[in-house]
Amino acid sequence: DDGQPNGALAEMQEELRAAEQQQQEQAHENTESKSKNRVVSVVVTKPSTDSPIGISMKTSKGVTRIVAINESGLLKDTNLRAGLALDTINGVKIKSAKHARSLIQACTKKVKIVAHDPSIEV
Repeated sequence: DDGQPNGALAEMQEELRAAEQQQQEQAHENTESKSKNRVVSVVVTKPSTDSPIGISMKTSKGVTRIVAINESGLLKDTNLRAGLALDTINGVKIKSAKHARSLIQACTKKVKIVAHDPSIEV
């Protein structure tokens, strides 16, 4: 082993860098355009495991919706807003508000939340 990454590893690292750059560009675009998109995807980094991220949720009729985003929380500058229906947290499908809270609390660093606006037709 000469210490150099093999071709497959280097290729995977490059794909990851490209994906991260694309994600950053999309996040920037999402922040810039407050247009109504059906699907909203955001990633925030918790400063510590027990840090709250500033989201209130409620489950009704099998749908978990955002009730409020705390104006001093980590999600304040994202496109998440009251009324959006939560889909996944870090890739796990949301079953209830309690389930969503436990997933957020279990996250040690990055929290990826995907939600959608049920009022916008596909």
